[in-house]
Amino acid sequence: MEGTAATTNRSPEVIALLTPLAEIAHMDVKAATGLPAGVYTSRAFHEAEQTALFEHGWLCVGRSEDVPAPGDYVVSDIGNLSLATIRGQDGAVRTLANTCLHRMTRLLSGKGNCRGRIICPYHAWTYFDDGRLEIAPHMDKAIEFNAGALRLKELRTELWEGFVFATMNPTIAPVAERLRPIESVVARFHSAGYRRVLDLDMVSEANWKLIHENFMETYHLPFVHRTSLGKQESIGVAAGFDASDAYSIHRTIKHLDSPRGVAHPSNDVLAGEWRQTTVVLSVFPSLLLILCPDHLWYLLTHPVDAGHTRVVFGLSYAPEVLAELGKEALADTWRPYYVNLNAEDRSIVESIQAAARSPLATPGRLSPLERFTLDLARYLVGGLGYP
Repeated sequence: MEGTAATTNRSPEVIALLTPLAEIAHMDVKAATGLPAGVYTSRAFHEAEQTALFEHGWLCVGRSEDVPAPGDYVVSDIGNLSLATIRGQDGAVRTLANTCLHRMTRLLSGKGNCRGRIICPYHAWTYFDDGRLEIAPHMDKAIEFNAGALRLKELRTELWEGFVFATMNPTIAPVAERLRPIESVVARFHSAGYRRVLDLDMVSEANWKLIHENFMETYHLPFVHRTSLGKQESIGVAAGFDASDAYSIHRTIKHLDSPRGVAHPSNDVLAGEWRQTTVVLSVFPSLLLILCPDHLWYLLTHPVDAGHTRVVFGLSYAPEVLAELGKEALADTWRPYYVNLNAEDRSIVESIQAAARSPLATPGRLSPLERFTLDLARYLVGGLGYP
């Protein structure tokens, strides 16, 4: 896998899980089984993922609309990483290590506006919002200390279709290059111009991979979401499947009489079937996206540990829909729906996580509707450097 760590944690426990995982990755979906329970529960496997996939891959930390004005920031805690994404006074979006250069104190929390300065709560070391150290109180007698030469560590930060990605890896290819094979599909929606009407922040007691697997298959819709999404979506009608070590994608087409998910009459950028097309996308390892002509919704999956994931949900609408219905009305209409939808999914993935800890837990045969699990297996095997 391009750009990942050269040395992966190859403990016996990790090797014991990668061996069957590699076998599954090469199976036909019609004959494949689910992933070994340990890939969801093993601390050693989680730590190997953190090193090879999260610390050396592109991480989605939000959307550019999270930081619309100079000084706006949002903090992302992903495993052992604490990152602050900030729009500087120069308008640039940067992702900085959220750690003071003095005593390694956490600098910022949540989201807000730092008004051009980041002030450490411990000893008031003060940084410009581009990371340069401005003030270090009572350091004038320190030998060979030059505040002007210091700055917070800055990660490579790139924008793609309105989303902000950051990486610690200096050699991994740009986000746009890694996602170029799907650019012609995603770019036609002009989704960078969609604006958020609702966000939710939760911690799921489930491994991040379970959330991706659940999100990317339709098999569960009529059962888990029988009173919500299951009434609107059909199973087994997806097409346009494609995958790489950066993403997995497929598409569905809605009926023109669907209550949502089709182009607004004033939409002049989509034609033909694209006016009814929904794109379902996983950008490994931290973005899940449902992209429709009139709206999008997404999940950011930021692992806490092997059995917990911070999930950030966002719902955004196309500008022509917002102009007609308004942000507040859309938020009020859809908040109960998405709170319920997320709760339904959360209940299922948390039940799998709990059951996977049992020594009796054994993965069963997959349905052909669960082909994403094989895309995920190939991503894990390649990213963790297994032969």
